[in-house]
Amino acid sequence: MSRSIVEQAEKGDGWRYKLKAVYGVFFLNFKMEDIPGKNPEQSLSEVALIDVESKTVSNPKFKQYFIELPRFVKSEKECETEYDKWIYILKNLDTMEAIPFAEERKAAFAKLAERAACANMSPEERAAYEESRKNLWDYYNTIDTAVEERSAEALAKGRAEGRAEGVESTQNMIVANMYAEGLNVSLISKCTGLDEEKVMKIIQSIS
Repeated sequence: MSRSIVEQAEKGDGWRYKLKAVYGVFFLNFKMEDIPGKNPEQSLSEVALIDVESKTVSNPKFKQYFIELPRFVKSEKECETEYDKWIYILKNLDTMEAIPFAEERKAAFAKLAERAACANMSPEERAAYEESRKNLWDYYNTIDTAVEERSAEALAKGRAEGRAEGVESTQNMIVANMYAEGLNVSLISKCTGLDEEKVMKIIQSIS
């Protein structure tokens, strides 16, 4: 948090010390000491800078939020708020076969599912995945370089047509490589963002 504050300083004499709010969020895998008057089942603690004498918040722009994961004991069905759902997933991520609540926040939870799938890969699976990702980035770079050398008219047309064709070709190659390395359809789907039906069609086309 200190760095976030210091980096806001502007060079020269014109800075008026107007700081943007800085909030720190900390996930704890242990319980802090119980605070008198606070619900012991509450997992979130909001901490602010208090003036000891006046007992008032000295600066509302600087706060720390501590999330004690052991205090969060709700089941999947009991999660109602956005906070409940995110903390439930983060706490149980390493034991999940599928990410819950995905239909509610497809973009956010789909990205989380991809990261979780990659985190649980074996060294061999991760190597295959990273190689496939590298191939995809290399292809994008090649397409971009070629397009930049064209005329303005070809730029607009080339990006639309070239990317669409190139991306599909690269996706097919990535799926083929991952399948050849022994990754199953479900894992390939999570890592590439393609649905399982699409993955199966690609596999069948190369078999």
